[in-house]
Amino acid sequence: MEKKMSKPKLWAFIGAIIASVGVLISLISSAVSKPVIHKVYENAGIDSQSQSLAQSISNATLVISVIIGLIFLVLYWLAFVKMDKKSGYGWSIFLLVMGIFSAIGVLFALIGFASPNTRELFGTSIAYMIVDILGVILSAGKGVSFIMTFVAKHQEHSEQIED
Repeated sequence: MEKKMSKPKLWAFIGAIIASVGVLISLISSAVSKPVIHKVYENAGIDSQSQSLAQSISNATLVISVIIGLIFLVLYWLAFVKMDKKSGYGWSIFLLVMGIFSAIGVLFALIGFASPNTRELFGTSIAYMIVDILGVILSAGKGVSFIMTFVAKHQEHSEQIED
């Protein structure tokens, strides 16, 4: 007999998959855009010492953001694994908070897309625009999945209390 996945665990699984795809796209995008960023520093007409410092800061920022992204990814998958355990309600609260932060990030991204200055600052490269839009869509999907994880877990928890 097959054991079905509970609704909270299913929502956590969907959110973790979306987050994994988002991190993968982010890593690929960062690797592809790194030479472009270095070219911008070269064309800016700044001296080599300042250019070297800017590149070092850019590289350090990239490494730190990748590490933070991977830590959160591990936490998302851990929440999925622990969802049907005793600590599942706590993990669902964690995912709720992450879902809310994700939704706030989507709102700021949409405001940024609507800004006329965005195209002037970052150019109009279709590849970068597609990656940005895909990132917003994935972030929105992740946020909805994580919020729904909490909703489903809360319903499950309420039903257990009633019984």
